[in-house]
Amino acid sequence: MVSFVYTRCRDARMCPLVAAKFARMQRQLRGTPIRLVTVTLDPGYDTPRVLARYGAAYGADPARWLLVTGRGARDA
Repeated sequence: MVSFVYTRCRDARMCPLVAAKFARMQRQLRGTPIRLVTVTLDPGYDTPRVLARYGAAYGADPARWLLVTGRGARDA
């Protein structure tokens, strides 16, 4: 399953809600081959380190839930 977020989003109806739902699904899907992937919409800010902190705040298990980024505009 794939979701899209940006870590600076503070709208409780958007990114934090998506991350909380993924955290719940992570627990519910334990023992299945399903993996969760969250892709940032803000790769210029959401570095791997930022995403690691964000994932930790939601209890992301790297074996089940990946938070990924791409190249930001400053990397191009």
